[in-house]
Amino acid sequence: MPYQLTIQATDLQKMIKQLQAAEQKQDLFTIEGLLPSQFLVCAIQPINQTESPKNRVKTILLHLAGDYQTHSAELSDKLNLKTHLLFKETQYKLLFLKLNALLQQYQPEKKISIKEVKDCQNVADCVGLVEGNM
Repeated sequence: MPYQLTIQATDLQKMIKQLQAAEQKQDLFTIEGLLPSQFLVCAIQPINQTESPKNRVKTILLHLAGDYQTHSAELSDKLNLKTHLLFKETQYKLLFLKLNALLQQYQPEKKISIKEVKDCQNVADCVGLVEGNM
């Protein structure tokens, strides 16, 4: 039976930062090719099914950037991903996994490619990628 764990956003952020610090000091195991901190971020899919797909994409972007306080509606569509939100290659891999999971909640037979995700320049491109496949 699945369990739902509820923790404060700041505590989650601290957990992820502690995992990342440990990963930098020593080689840790991987889970499906991801470091534990990356897997944790990937496994966290916000339960906000009442929000629009656009806001759900924005929430994913904010969480990948480590921001758990900002509301998705506050994120500008024009914000550049590489300059303001996603700085590491692994974040794009996680974005790919999370956007695919989101898309498949609406269209189980549809998929997007890692190349399509890497081609996204700004927030609006990510939103368009998901909504365009719905």
